Amino acid sequence: MTQASFICPHCGAESHNPNDIRERYCGRCHVFIVDDWPPSPEAYVDESFDERACDYCGKLYRGPAVYCSLECATDDL
Repeated sequence: MTQASFICPHCGAESHNPNDIRERYCGRCHVFIVDDWPPSPEAYVDESFDERACDYCGKLYRGPAVYCSLECATDDL
């Protein structure tokens, strides 16, 4: 029997969490996957967040993701 899952089209991470499946959320990328994938650069920047360093390149940015850009998320795979 196959268990339902959501596979991120960007990084390939697989989640069996029903909430992730329903909401199309990737826990590795820390973004909700929308139909206009890949996300625009604005998806990685949100001024309401404290400044943080990108987990890949160290660049400072404000946003919910652990990466400052789609390029860093892709390079860190």
